[in-house]
Amino acid sequence: MENKKIENIDYIPAFLSHIIDLSLIFLGYFLLFFLISKIPNVSNLYSKHQIEAVSIQDKYKLENNIGYKIYSDDKEYDGKYKDYLKHTDEIGEYKVINYDSANISKEDATNYQTELNNDSNYRNERFLLALIEYEIRIISFVGISFILILIIPIFNKKRYTIGRLASKTILISQKKQFAASRWQILGRFFLAIIVPSLLAIYLNPILILFIVLAIDVITMLYKKNGRTIIDYLTKTKIINGASYITNKIETKQQNNLGGKQ
Repeated sequence: MENKKIENIDYIPAFLSHIIDLSLIFLGYFLLFFLISKIPNVSNLYSKHQIEAVSIQDKYKLENNIGYKIYSDDKEYDGKYKDYLKHTDEIGEYKVINYDSANISKEDATNYQTELNNDSNYRNERFLLALIEYEIRIISFVGISFILILIIPIFNKKRYTIGRLASKTILISQKKQFAASRWQILGRFFLAIIVPSLLAIYLNPILILFIVLAIDVITMLYKKNGRTIIDYLTKTKIINGASYITNKIETKQQNNLGGKQ
């Protein structure tokens, strides 16, 4: 006997489950990003390329009257300018400080930017810095999403995420009317996380999350049934937990009656 179809619930509980899950991904992303960026090998590699890029900037600042040198005997050398990059010449150790913008001519500023942009070493260092940041963003975003959106629901029968558990909702298969299959969970993860991650080289993953949330909201408000585009693509829907339990009981009773006849 076919399972009894469960009516769609109000979109508010489904929306709430999305908000909770996305908020946890948001917080987890920043935590993972911070932890990964503090790994010695990662931190040292990033600092190396950053120092190279700043060294090239300082070189062109001096050549184009954008900056000037202050030496280690200056009283503000280890005070106001303590975080600036150190250099050495025949006189001694120095740092490059920018002139006030009012004292920089438009021509000097243009020449500085042009020479900087034309420097292949500088472009290479900036590319490597961006690549490291991109890799950390992807690992952080996919890593926390992998745990919250794939691992947790795929290994519990009711397909709970923390958001669905808190909102007392359950993800079910639209066709079978019972808990979504592992393939459907995997499909949702691919569409919701892997595909958007490909855009992370252009957009911050957090911005991607807000875009995904906006699309979800628009779909839910339009359909008013708690289903998102991903639900339609993977043939799933989020329902009230009580409806799911009731459906299982009624289906079991109907199957028992059918067996007796």
